[in-house]
Amino acid sequence: MIRFEHYQYNSHKNKIQSIYERSFPQSERFDFDILKKCDKEFNAHLSCILQDDEPVGMQFTVELPNDITYLMYFAVDEEYRNQDIGSKALQRLISSKDKVMLIIERPTDELTERRKNFYLRNGFYSTDIFFADTGVHYEVLISDKNYKPTEQDLLNRYRCMTNNELTWKSIKSTFNAENIKLIE
Repeated sequence: MIRFEHYQYNSHKNKIQSIYERSFPQSERFDFDILKKCDKEFNAHLSCILQDDEPVGMQFTVELPNDITYLMYFAVDEEYRNQDIGSKALQRLISSKDKVMLIIERPTDELTERRKNFYLRNGFYSTDIFFADTGVHYEVLISDKNYKPTEQDLLNRYRCMTNNELTWKSIKSTFNAENIKLIE
């Protein structure tokens, strides 16, 4: 059975960090300490994905206005991929939230196309919204096909991570957190 366990109450902290750092290129991730700091606040949630009490993945979500949950990071450990774990975890998240939004690297090759198709098969819809951030082109997907995310929703994905000004400065120094450059 798939379940989520909050980072603060989890005994697999090193495993969660390891999955995070191996799954995302450095150019697309925050320092893990930022996620841990944000997790201590009310809007952001760092969780371990467990299957039968075994840590198999991680996710980091941010609660936004308009009943949107932003799935910032989602990863299944390499040794557990292709076992339907990611699909089950995503479907469980989607069924528990009003709207789930995520950002993927805009598909440009077979790997990024497969990643997008994985999300589309598991309850997400393309919004045809594309933007650039730190030289990477992204696409916005959402679980509610009737909702079109706004530029403010995209800005909120960072702003709602923290109320701490020092942490906010770290966030802004990592990614373009204060304006969106939409592209076609």
